Order: sequence, then C-alpha cells, then structure tokens
Amino acid sequence: MIGFVLTVAATLTVPTFGKVVLYQPSAAPSEVVLFISGDRGVTPAIIAIAEQLRDRGALVVGIDLRSLKRGLEESEGCTYPAGDFEELARNIQLHLKLPAYKRPLLVGYQSGAALVYAALASAPAETFIGGLSIGFCPTFALRLRLCEFRGLKTKPAGKWKYALEPYPALKIPWIVVQGENNRACPPASARAFAAATGSARFISLPAAGRRGAWTIPAAQLDDAYRSLTTVLRPAETPRSPIPDTSDLSLIEVPAAAPSTRDVMAVLLTGDGGWAELDKSVAAGLAAAGVPTAGWSSLRYFWSPKTPEQAAADLARVIGRYTSAWNKRRVILIGYSFGAEVLPFLITRLPPDVRQRVADVTLLGPGPTASFEFHVAEWLGGSKATAYRTVPEIEKLSLPVTCVQGEGESDSACPSLKGPNIRTITIGDGHHFGGEYQRLVDVILRRR
Repeated sequence: MIGFVLTVAATLTVPTFGKVVLYQPSAAPSEVVLFISGDRGVTPAIIAIAEQLRDRGALVVGIDLRSLKRGLEESEGCTYPAGDFEELARNIQLHLKLPAYKRPLLVGYQSGAALVYAALASAPAETFIGGLSIGFCPTFALRLRLCEFRGLKTKPAGKWKYALEPYPALKIPWIVVQGENNRACPPASARAFAAATGSARFISLPAAGRRGAWTIPAAQLDDAYRSLTTVLRPAETPRSPIPDTSDLSLIEVPAAAPSTRDVMAVLLTGDGGWAELDKSVAAGLAAAGVPTAGWSSLRYFWSPKTPEQAAADLARVIGRYTSAWNKRRVILIGYSFGAEVLPFLITRLPPDVRQRVADVTLLGPGPTASFEFHVAEWLGGSKATAYRTVPEIEKLSLPVTCVQGEGESDSACPSLKGPNIRTITIGDGHHFGGEYQRLVDVILRRR
C-alpha cells in the first residue's frame, strides 16, 4: 500500500496549471478531487474546504484559477479545460504511483464553479464522477473562448466574458451549493440554471454568502460529497464474470440480436479508457450481431507491461470469448494508444490463436507505441522508450485497415505500405468528427 503521510500540503508545478497544491490523506486515497479556486486564488476558504475533503479520505489537487487561465489562454482557437483536467488527474495519479486510476471529482469555488460546469457539459459522460459548484454564477471570463463540445453552449456577455447555457441532457451528476445571501451570484439565477440542467441538484445555504469569501458547512459538504462518490463509484470498475479474465477489467457488449456472423471483436481502447468512441463503436458492432469485448488501455497499462505479457493476455481474451460466445473468428480493433500497441500483440500471439484473427482495424495510430503510462515528459523529464509502429504493422499478413481523421498530422496511416493494408480517412481530427457509425461500417468492411 502506498503511504500518504505528509502533514503539510505538497506542491507540484505542471503544464497549463502552474503550481498545484496536493492535500494528501494519511492513507491511500478513496477519491481524487480537482479543486478549482475563484479569481482570488487559493484563499483560506478554499484551503478549509480542501482540508475537509482530505480528512474524508480524498486526494485533493488545489488549482489556482489565475494560473490556470494563463495556461488555457495559450491555446489556439478555443480551449477545452475538460481535457486538461483529465490529463492532470491521470498524470498526478501516475506521479504518486496510485495502484489504479480513479476518475476525478471536480469541485469549483465562485468563478471556478462555473468552469466546473463548463467542463462537465463538454466532456464525455465517463470522464468525471461528478462536479460540485460552490457559489455558482452562469458566466465565465476568459480571453479565449471555450470549445463548445457536446452540451456546452455559450453567448458573449461582455469583453472576454461568456454566459453559460443550461444543458438539459447532462449525464454527469452536478451539485450547486449557493448561499442565499450571495449578492454577486443571486441564488435565484443559480437555482433556475440548475433546474434546467440534467443530473443537477441545488443546495441552498440560508445564512451564507453575504461576504465575498464564505465556506460550506461540514454537514452540507458531507452530503454533497457522499452523493457524488458513493453512488457512482461501484460502476467505476466494470468486471467480467468470466473467472480467468476478471483481472483484465473487460467490458462485455453482447450482440443485440442473434446473428449468423461467426465472428466477435476485441476493442483495445485509447488512453482515456472505455470512453464515448469505444462505447459507440461497440454498440454499433453489437447492433450488427458482433459481440465485443472492450479492454481499457488506461486500466491495463496503468502498470507497465511488456509486449509479450500483453500478447499472452490478448490470447486469453480471444480464447475465452470465442468459446463463451461460440465464435470461431475475431476482429481486433485498437484506438489511439490501443491501435499503437495492438500490432505488437498480434505479432506475438501463438500461431493457433493468430489464425483465428479475421481482420485488424487500427483507429488513429501514431508513429510510436509505449507499453506504459508515464509522466516524466509531462514534468519535463526524459521520454519513455517508444516502439515504432509502422514496421510492426507492415509485418502483419492479415487484412489491415488504418483509419485517420482529416487533419491528423502524426498519423501512422500515410506511411503504411503493403497489399493487405488499406488507409481510410473519416471525419475530422483524432475523434473522427464523431462519425462512429462510419467507423463500424469500415470495421465490418461495408465500405
């Protein structure tokens, strides 16, 4: 077990965020909280709440909104803070050597409360376990506009200021805590905003908010924190009921209806884990009668693996599910990180397992692969050992489809050569413009 025994907060300087403060519990953390301050930075009120959360077992990462804004404004076009928060959570946990990744809970104070909502509304539903906004105003000031992904919509509200709009279909739980005496952010406005937002709950504090700096009483903090963590955490680690692969955190997506197709699929995810693209592709395959075993790269490669070890585990997955689903052949699919490592696994499969592979689809592979998540480069250190993907892909004698998005500058697809390899461009960027059904059609060679 990891020992978290610091009695004072530690600090770490990281890209985009500048200096962050780590409030570490005395035991291994039960949750990971990213706490975004208001415009005044990390004030005594912020510290008091962070310490309360730490005392409840959470690892709290204190973020100074002023430094974060400077980092966000270095982006081009628009900024996507949800992606920065996810990267921060993953790299902090790797840096501290937590045994498994925990999706973070976002907490924000005043202006940070608005940024919490913006992150939730723009992120895939599985990115964060929830959000807590303390002293919420539905506006946010930034020199660069927020990227309007998914349900995030904004309107200009002055120079470098944007009004946020409610997202009725929000799936990530969000709690707003508002002082009834909050003159800067009137409770009626916050209450109406929460009422118009999906998965939202409003908590009123009758005696709070008269002054600029106020905190949330322990009872209400406990209530909000428990409701955001204890309800959702059991679903955090999907488990296969099959005993000999239960250590791999597989996600089973059975065929939606009986099918004459004698094939199943294994989908090795990107570094975000079982996310929107993976779920959509698996659902599309299931609808076409192809059952899929989803395999989270984020969980599996959280601890370093060798190509040989990963290949042996892939052989286990193929053997077990071809038997369980009564299929003779398998389609192997990798996305991003998963697409980069997958060729190295295939070339190391035992011959009797490799002959079961009918087709290979690589979605968005880059030029190099790594068999572990690492933070050295993120913190300014040396790069991890990388394997070149193109030569390994070209070793495959199987039918291979390499899919890239329009405008991807570091895709391995254009460099591939071979009569068994085809390259296809779909949608825009690394997420293929959300054209997931087209990906399914390509995987099934309908296109």
